[in-house]
Amino acid sequence: MRYQWLVWPLFAALMGFALGGSVTWGIMYEPQQHHVADTDRQGDNHAKEKENRNSFWEKAIEDPVANFTLWLAVATFGLWIVTWRASLSQARDMRESIAIAAKTAEAAHDANRPWVEAIITEKREFSIRPGRARVSFMVSLRNKGNSPATAVKARAVLVARPADEPSSENGALAKLAQLMDYRESQQPDRGISIFPGIENEPQTYGSNIFRESLEEAVGGPGREARFWVAVGVRYKFGERTGETLYAYMLTFRGRPQTIAVSENIGFGPDEFELAGMDLQYAT
Repeated sequence: MRYQWLVWPLFAALMGFALGGSVTWGIMYEPQQHHVADTDRQGDNHAKEKENRNSFWEKAIEDPVANFTLWLAVATFGLWIVTWRASLSQARDMRESIAIAAKTAEAAHDANRPWVEAIITEKREFSIRPGRARVSFMVSLRNKGNSPATAVKARAVLVARPADEPSSENGALAKLAQLMDYRESQQPDRGISIFPGIENEPQTYGSNIFRESLEEAVGGPGREARFWVAVGVRYKFGERTGETLYAYMLTFRGRPQTIAVSENIGFGPDEFELAGMDLQYAT
């Protein structure tokens, strides 16, 4: 916008120059008369002089019409440059305004939407038995946003991975997302409503991995495994969907952090931890 104010003054100056030049030329300009000499020498001199005056710059300087045309072209070119620069500035300002408006709308949306989180309030047990591995705990759901959340559904999943895998956090979240997608497809509008600032009573959540799936997940019977728990909640607000996902690695006190899937063992609430939380909000 820095150059836009120059457009109309330049346009007015250009039009004034064109009109004033036209009037002045009509009043004052008289075509030059050329006289042909009788002698060959005078004819040659006249031809040379005429040839010299045919050059562009001499015509532009000596001929009022050419002079006026030259300055008119210069002024027109200058007006084009200023207009072009002004259009670039205007386009840039428009893009910036659109970006600011989008950020403002997004911020207003985030400030007035629900945000539902899943809080593990109590661990119950983790065990590996001949038929399955199981984990259970208590979870409460809390809306810390500014509008109600509807169709709120929570889910937990236990995931076993080979002990030599450096991290299975994303695998646990992916497995949880698959289960939540399936449940959403079966019951899209089922669930509870949670109003802003409300935390519901803790409920028991658990997940099993049955023996065949457990051994397949870690590569065979007796293999060492690490265990992950993923907890997620999905909800609606208007036509949009939000979700909160967490992933925890099970760690054990006073023993190795991997467990052979062939063991028959159980851990009470004080004997294992849920560590390495990963939290994601999706809008």
